[in-house]
Amino acid sequence: MADTRRVALVGIDGSGKTSVARLLRGRAAGPESPAVLHAVRPHDNAEGPLTDLARRLQAVSEVADRLDSPELKIGLFYLQLCTYPIIEGEIRDRRHPAVILVDRHPIVDSMVYLPLYGRLAAGRPARPGPPADLAERVAAVDPAALPAALDWAERLGQGRDVWAVGRDLLALYADPLDAQLKRFRELLGTGLPDEVVLLDVRVDQALSRLGARGRELELHETAPYLTAVRNRFEQVLGWLAETQGVRVRRIDNGERTPEEAADEIAKLIAE
Repeated sequence: MADTRRVALVGIDGSGKTSVARLLRGRAAGPESPAVLHAVRPHDNAEGPLTDLARRLQAVSEVADRLDSPELKIGLFYLQLCTYPIIEGEIRDRRHPAVILVDRHPIVDSMVYLPLYGRLAAGRPARPGPPADLAERVAAVDPAALPAALDWAERLGQGRDVWAVGRDLLALYADPLDAQLKRFRELLGTGLPDEVVLLDVRVDQALSRLGARGRELELHETAPYLTAVRNRFEQVLGWLAETQGVRVRRIDNGERTPEEAADEIAKLIAE
């Protein structure tokens, strides 16, 4: 049986990743079709385990945005990404798909976002711990969310302090790319994708799309931060292509409709 080919769909927020992934997921039919998964929001997946946990982790992450806490945000980002190897493994073992297409990627996105959040945290006064009213704030959204997140962190061997998890990860932000790659492989329990498809858009186009979503913006969804994310994707993907042999392909998604972008990606997957 041929090995499963892993393709990561990446890009700044507002680049169209999730819209395109949903279209491709809706087109999938039959045992030979690609499995289309979401690395950070697995409750968006059409199949797979851990959907209840994923919804609760997302609820805590949204509170972290409102609290403007890089430590909590990165701690939750890590907890969310750690669901992916379990989900990918189950889908691979059950369906044996020729291709798994993942919206975001645990290692690639960690190498992009963590240094930027690290610099954000480093520029602020040190915080001794999470806000005293964190449990109350999360309980107002979902009473089961924070206990589920803490149980998951403990299961991963990280204790029950999500803020400390984020603080320790942010301390890695200045490490060179090779050291970050080694550490994230260990922490996330997964490897690099075989290929990466970058959906590229201008920052103003991304912000326009984000504003049309009708929901609160995340901590990094500002023009300066998205510009930094876009530049960091260029740096990380260039390094992965040169040193790790990851095939990187780019789609300019500024003027394409989601349907047109999905058609283009479907052609790439079929090659």
